[in-house]
Amino acid sequence: MKRWMLWVGLIFLCGCAPMNKNECAEADWYQLGRQDGARGAATEYFARRSEACREHGVTADRTAYYQGREEGLRLFCTPENGFALGRKGGRYTYICPADMEKAFLARYNEGLKDYRFEQAVRSLQSRMSRNEKAIQAMEEEMLAPKVSSTERYRLYREIKKLEEEQQEMQQELDFLLGGQDIKPHELFK
Repeated sequence: MKRWMLWVGLIFLCGCAPMNKNECAEADWYQLGRQDGARGAATEYFARRSEACREHGVTADRTAYYQGREEGLRLFCTPENGFALGRKGGRYTYICPADMEKAFLARYNEGLKDYRFEQAVRSLQSRMSRNEKAIQAMEEEMLAPKVSSTERYRLYREIKKLEEEQQEMQQELDFLLGGQDIKPHELFK
């Protein structure tokens, strides 16, 4: 049971299914390595594949796999892929060949900067939206006929506090956007 749960966990984490007996017997280890490298897979993928095949009595070809992986990494480690990985907030695990890593990392960091900027803006927008809903709910509550004057005053003060927070967040958002005339719904299409 524990071994089964381990495999389910590995499938979930790596996004790949363990290899069955036929796949192991017919495996082109060079191509598997190339595929894994081309998608930037970590070196653990070989160990996972190798272990699955070992259970079927098949020995993985480590040399062919890593030769293919090196070729695949050369396809993956482009500046464009670096930017795309950073832009989606992906984690770089320092797998690129030394002669490609500098250019990859430069674009990865640019993409990551864009990603973090977008996340900061979205977070502010989300907080502002929640505040606006809270203000509206309190304003409606203030107008209810059975609300005491003490409660109305408390709600009034809370609304003022939230409105001040809204102004501060709007200033922060304006700062992040650098005074650009961009409407929030136009961001990150």
